[in-house]
Amino acid sequence: RVSWVDKDTILVGGDFGPDTLTKSGYPRVVKEWKRGTPLLDAKTVYEGDENDVSVTGYLVRSKGFAYEKRNRGTSFYTSRHQIRKHTETRDGVWVDLQE
Repeated sequence: RVSWVDKDTILVGGDFGPDTLTKSGYPRVVKEWKRGTPLLDAKTVYEGDENDVSVTGYLVRSKGFAYEKRNRGTSFYTSRHQIRKHTETRDGVWVDLQE
């Protein structure tokens, strides 16, 4: 699972070794990977629980704005969603979205 942040940065979820997958076998960790650096050095930016179904993080662009979104699939039928405005400093406040 990959989402472009900018020309040199992606958000990536995958199997990064022990404790990085859910019990369902999906990514539990989202990392920010910079071009030209080893994937092992990518910074963890979001983690779910091992009991979650899956965890995702991505960037959404719409009408001149960019938003970071992260999701935790807490069961097959339920998810927790958060969103914040994307900025270079990545210091915005996460807002919970209702299902």
